[in-house]
Amino acid sequence: MDTKKVEEVRKTGCTLIAFKDGKYERAASEDFKTEADIVILIHGFTSHGEYMGQELVPYLYSENYQIFLFNYDSYKGILSAVRSLQELLETYDNLTNQKIRSKKIFLIGHSMGGLVARQFTIDDAKKDNSDRFIKGVIMLATPNNGVLQNKLSNENWRNFVKYLISVSEEIGGVFPQARTLECVAVKELAKIDEYNIIDKLNYEWEKMSCNLPPSLSISGGQNYLEFTNKLIEGIINRGIQQLISDSNTRCPNDGIVLECSVDMNSCISYPQQNQQYIHLNNYHEYSNTNHNTIHIQQIVSIKIVEWLQTISKKNTSLLNNA
Repeated sequence: MDTKKVEEVRKTGCTLIAFKDGKYERAASEDFKTEADIVILIHGFTSHGEYMGQELVPYLYSENYQIFLFNYDSYKGILSAVRSLQELLETYDNLTNQKIRSKKIFLIGHSMGGLVARQFTIDDAKKDNSDRFIKGVIMLATPNNGVLQNKLSNENWRNFVKYLISVSEEIGGVFPQARTLECVAVKELAKIDEYNIIDKLNYEWEKMSCNLPPSLSISGGQNYLEFTNKLIEGIINRGIQQLISDSNTRCPNDGIVLECSVDMNSCISYPQQNQQYIHLNNYHEYSNTNHNTIHIQQIVSIKIVEWLQTISKKNTSLLNNA
């Protein structure tokens, strides 16, 4: 990752970046004036969203989607990211005479980015339909019920923070001077934040489930992460597994997030008639997919496009029958 791009997020604030002709450029209002479906990718607890473009962005682009990356300072937490994305979309929407609201968009979030996408969607669903932005949400390896749900001693907490930051830096680059044990996002992910955002998010998601747009979650089942520095790879993996392993349920994990946390059926009771949410973990490469590789698995990219096309067809059918 280019360190200049990492530092740019810190210096210039949250940004929407458009993928155009194989390059990433700051989004212009004209980029939203497209007949193609719009997809915004939201990175996880890391510093820059371009890692999500290694495979997923070019593939979605080749399937005729207009792609944007939402870059945000993840260390500031979920709510800060949601407010920034809301302001950006509102501004671009005004510049395009409400083109974005009229088309509506898809959000794809990786890890913590999926929680940002969900919170944005809940806030969006409280508006009148004509004022909403979102028509579908995809969550990749998202800790929908948090991480580290046990063993929260002070020593374990400090180790967990170090591991989580190391994982984020491995896939997305380093934010200078961001290694802090008081990071808002880490507290949110571990469900020890003052606002208790994940529990409140799940409560609202369940309460509003019949009014929310369709959503898809995808998990991986390989509980080992690869690092460039092989000397620390084994140490970090052993440490993470000691902290997150659930000996009671023997729930699989992707190296950092438990399967039962990614699958919202484990933490949310959906109405029986609700078919808006799907969890995917039965693809062939599931056991070879971990938290850091789920966004580059070809089968995952194909499944994403398949779902996006299905939702777009349903929306078109609803409009035609209105």
